[in-house]
Amino acid sequence: MKKLIAIVLSLALTPFGAAAGFSAEAETLESLKEKAVASSVDLLAMTQGMETLMENLEDLQDSEEGITEFYEAYKTYERLHKAGAGLIPDPPPVVPEPEVPGETEDPAAPGEAVDPGAAEDPLEPEAPGTPEDPAAPPVPPSPPVPTPEQIAMKQAYLQLQALFLDRLGIATPSLSDEEIYDNFIYPVEVLPNKLIDQYASLRIDRERVTSMLEGGVEALWWNMGALGTQKRLIEEYVSLLEVQLEADKVRYSLGKISELQFEAKNLELEVTQRDQVRLDRESENLDYRMRSLAGIEFKEPFSVKLLPITVSGGEIKTYEALLTESLRTRADAIRALRQVFSIRQELDVMEEWFDDDEPRYRAVEMSLLRAEEAYEATVRSVDADLYAAYDAALTKKEALENARGSYDLAMLDLDRVKALHSVGYVSDVDLTGAEMGLKQALLALESSVYQYNLAHQTLDRTVQYGSGTGGMGQ
Repeated sequence: MKKLIAIVLSLALTPFGAAAGFSAEAETLESLKEKAVASSVDLLAMTQGMETLMENLEDLQDSEEGITEFYEAYKTYERLHKAGAGLIPDPPPVVPEPEVPGETEDPAAPGEAVDPGAAEDPLEPEAPGTPEDPAAPPVPPSPPVPTPEQIAMKQAYLQLQALFLDRLGIATPSLSDEEIYDNFIYPVEVLPNKLIDQYASLRIDRERVTSMLEGGVEALWWNMGALGTQKRLIEEYVSLLEVQLEADKVRYSLGKISELQFEAKNLELEVTQRDQVRLDRESENLDYRMRSLAGIEFKEPFSVKLLPITVSGGEIKTYEALLTESLRTRADAIRALRQVFSIRQELDVMEEWFDDDEPRYRAVEMSLLRAEEAYEATVRSVDADLYAAYDAALTKKEALENARGSYDLAMLDLDRVKALHSVGYVSDVDLTGAEMGLKQALLALESSVYQYNLAHQTLDRTVQYGSGTGGMGQ
């Protein structure tokens, strides 16, 4: 009997695998998962962070065209400066000819004809500086008049000069390669990738936390149903012990059993009743944890009902296949690998603007080395976590096969004892013992089924999310 009680109590505290099912009065398993996800402060913060990153990314994408145009303007500014557009002289001012007062059409007196062939007065002095007067001071040459194309070049140059003086505070295109990289290249070719990586990391974390919450709800769900069932089994067993104890009182009074045997029955009842109280407390604790996790009011009725259980784990894949799948799906592995790719992309862009010995380039190069080392460490961590879960699943599978074998043997033994009992070769006590042996083997088999389902689910979650992420053992 003590062995039976031990098996029953172990089942009461054993997390159930995904094959078991329960129905709640007001809630389903899926609705409880939804409530747990909706009430998570961490998930809310992650969602808000993702929204902020997406807004920043959209703003950056909206400004990308302007940054590109600004960079093209700078290159035009630089080209015009090198072509000497700033040195092109201004065009001479247009001076209107002065008008002579009075008649302008005919300077001659009225009525007098003008002789077109009349010569100029030979006695009128010539203007100083003419070839006829070599002693006069020379007249400086007039500045070259710029062409319309040159005038357009200078106007464009002056407009760009005003633009860059206003926005960057430079009077000439004198930005260094590093400044060009920071102002034009980084915002367009590097920063968007960084924001995308941050968004992807938050999304992966949100999925991971969601899985942890849903796994936690599922674990509590199965355990609550299991505890409810085991509490009923213990109550039935206590009732049987109380009936048996009353019969033993009579037998003790008649001297058919000793005082030690009678006290042993009393002690067994007391131990079972203490276990019953412990199960009640554990049930209350699970109820509290479920309500806290799912945001259920403590006055709201809540119950679960255990349904038949079967093996749900299925076959276990090879370790190599599981490791490959885990490195492709686990958040920590994906994040570490994305970090390596992101830094490599940044280095590819920086190679066009920085020398290999530049401190800034070397710093990013060192970041790449650290990222590669971090990824290798993540691979080792994934390997260690996965192997532990894989080995545990294989161990539980072997225990399940042994439990099935024991149950089959118990069935054969009961059939044999029944046949011998029918012809009077064994007593009723022997038959009862064989029946109890079969019941113990059945409970042990069910416990192994639960444990295997648990181990297989833990293995699946370790493959996808890593150890300690909402598995049934939590």
